[in-house]
Amino acid sequence: LHENSTARKFVGLALADRTPDESTILQFRHLLEKHNLGKQVLERVNAGITAAGLVLSKGRIVDASFIEAPSSTKNRDHKRDPEMSSGKKGNTWHFGMKMHVATDDIIGIVTNAVYGPANEHDISRARELIPSETEQVYGDAGYVGMGKREEFQTDKEAEKRSYRINLRPGVLKGR
Repeated sequence: LHENSTARKFVGLALADRTPDESTILQFRHLLEKHNLGKQVLERVNAGITAAGLVLSKGRIVDASFIEAPSSTKNRDHKRDPEMSSGKKGNTWHFGMKMHVATDDIIGIVTNAVYGPANEHDISRARELIPSETEQVYGDAGYVGMGKREEFQTDKEAEKRSYRINLRPGVLKGR
């Protein structure tokens, strides 16, 4: 929230406002999960977009990001959150979880979001993000081979769908 102006604007924080710390955000996430509100919030936002006459396209951009969690055990229970894990991107280790997101390829609005452990591969939650009627899928190199996976081959719309996935940097050097 401190570094990302779009996220700051979304949650209604001005630049001069204090940004909540990781523990506060984690507690809020647990509250949303406990009452099963995350999916309801996203559905309401998307319903508002549809009601406003903005039509979502049949293309999706998929990506995954780390959500950092406090790795310290200096808390009441002297433990780390058991739902969190460590994951590596490049040469950097992260402790927390992964947020997998699909956005509309034209408007850029989030259409779906799912969460998982930080140590899982980006592609592992792709099926949960992409509706079967999606015609084009865009993603970074973490999604290479998505269209060849069995869960995408069984869609009735699979033959119409195209995948625009970036190549891994090492592959680009060889070209």
